[in-house]
Amino acid sequence: MHIVAQKGHKDIVEFLTAQGADMNAKVRGLQPFHIAVIQGHAQVVKHFIEYYGEEGKNINVQLTDKGFTALDLARKARPVNEEIKVMLIAAGVKRKKDFVPNAFFRMLRYISNITIGLSPSVTINPNPNRN
Repeated sequence: MHIVAQKGHKDIVEFLTAQGADMNAKVRGLQPFHIAVIQGHAQVVKHFIEYYGEEGKNINVQLTDKGFTALDLARKARPVNEEIKVMLIAAGVKRKKDFVPNAFFRMLRYISNITIGLSPSVTINPNPNRN
């Protein structure tokens, strides 16, 4: 899905979506949606916006691993695709700095990566399967 989104093949993206492809899979921290935004493929971006709307998903939780929203990516893309920016804003996508829950999610991620010390002799490993 990532390659198809990168190349802008809207028909194939629609076909893969209909076949149940994982729209949330990440490669190097990016979903296919993010890649389409970065590459400036407006029709593919429009498909993803419609998909997330139909699934009842909050498009603002579609974050990169670094916590950026699609609107952040659209603003950083060169050249900037104004059509994509307008579509994202119309769909309610916010910028990272406007997205308050992002700080909450970062805090949870930070806490989950800490080994909690109860006393000098007892610790709880949040990942018991890892040594």
